[in-house]
Amino acid sequence: MAYAGGAAMKQFTIVHEFACTPERFWRLFFDPEFNAALYRDGLRVEGYAVLASRETEEEIQRTITGRPQLKIPAAAQKFVGDRLSFTEEGRFDKRDGRYQQHAHGQILPVDLNTEHHHEIVNCR
Repeated sequence: MAYAGGAAMKQFTIVHEFACTPERFWRLFFDPEFNAALYRDGLRVEGYAVLASRETEEEIQRTITGRPQLKIPAAAQKFVGDRLSFTEEGRFDKRDGRYQQHAHGQILPVDLNTEHHHEIVNCR
């Protein structure tokens, strides 16, 4: 993968262990009340909103947005501004249990784009 400057983007893997089944994880992941509490209260994301949500027999699609609060030194805050905003577009394939997400954030005049692939496996 490369970006506009031509250099390869970094790729890495993060592993988390959750004390629940994959089914319970995805049920919570897509629960509107859980997500509102997580983003607004837990992560203190202002303007959290579900812009679109659609579920079929094969997939769940969701687009969310918000403005996380930045806790950075005052000098950097002047340079960065008040807010970082993001939009996440995701698609969960019910057949293979994978979630693919594209996150677009904006800070300064720079756009930040990330791709995420989530797979929850039952290790027990």
